[in-house]
Amino acid sequence: MQQRLVTHDSYWLKHTQTSAVSAIRPRFASLSGTHRSDVAIVGGGITGLSTALELLERGYSVAVYDALIISAGTTSASTGHADAHPETGASGLIKKLGIEASRQYVELRKQAIDLIEQRATPSCDFVRVPAFQYSEDQADEHEMRQEFESAVTIGLDAHFEGDLTSNVEHMRVGFRLIDMARLN
Repeated sequence: MQQRLVTHDSYWLKHTQTSAVSAIRPRFASLSGTHRSDVAIVGGGITGLSTALELLERGYSVAVYDALIISAGTTSASTGHADAHPETGASGLIKKLGIEASRQYVELRKQAIDLIEQRATPSCDFVRVPAFQYSEDQADEHEMRQEFESAVTIGLDAHFEGDLTSNVEHMRVGFRLIDMARLN
């Protein structure tokens, strides 16, 4: 019986030149002994590697540790969509952090997207695309408008659209977030 090395089946790993199983095999022996660096980063996905690169550019020595191989975990299961909209929703973020801290949070996320764009090579297929926050039920229009207003309040470039069905059939009401991104 072949040992599984990941907990999910990544779309991205399935579509590599090699099979998904061989694509995720560790390529180096497990570490032993003592290792020294200014910073140790656990996790070699896009967040860990972006952090490592930023710290290296600032003059720190960095070691990245990953359980399997670089980008075979959470990053490999992502859609490759980078957006500045908070996962909790704009109104949820405001409730948690307040308006000013929420604006700072969104600004940092927008700067991160800009930095990824600057560092992306053509093979990354980086492209600016809109993101959508929407409901499949037209009856949710009031809540969607409130969320839209919160998104604008914290600095997102958003445009409310009463009917989003021209974008995707099941999208009824919501708003478009401008200048987000997608990459492979």
